[in-house]
Amino acid sequence: MPNEKQLLVSLATVLVTIGAFIKLGLYRAVIRYLSEHAFLAIILGVAISSVALIVFGFLFQALVPRSVPVIYGAFAFLLVAGTRFTVRAIVRRPREKAKNTVLIVGAGPKGMQLASALAQGVEYRPVGFVSLVSSNHRSLISGLPVYSVEHLEKAVRELDASRALLALEELW
Repeated sequence: MPNEKQLLVSLATVLVTIGAFIKLGLYRAVIRYLSEHAFLAIILGVAISSVALIVFGFLFQALVPRSVPVIYGAFAFLLVAGTRFTVRAIVRRPREKAKNTVLIVGAGPKGMQLASALAQGVEYRPVGFVSLVSSNHRSLISGLPVYSVEHLEKAVRELDASRALLALEELW
């Protein structure tokens, strides 16, 4: 049974953790659009929480074994990140039912941005890129194959694409 000092440490750690997650914007993130930013916010928030546990244990002179903050941090990360990314996977599942598969012409930053935006929706599903840059050909970008313009018919046939969307970078 925890004593009074250990309960104070727990309460203070919870308050700091909630404050850290609010400040890092984790509670503003829409689960459907979680990205690397949210992943880094979770890591940083859990690290702050673990350090708070150590500091409050020292300040309140409570018995907190050295292994507890490490174990706490690991479980906190698994619970916070795991639940959010599991819900994200469930919420994003309907996108696989999209009937309109599209090829994106342009594999630069705008093409990747378009692919990411389409992947969030349910109407269109990106299946590949067509690139004008030869170094991109026969590679994967964001998990999607990249074809050259010369192999556009092959890409449409292999990927069963119904549309092509342009996402070309500015030339000047």
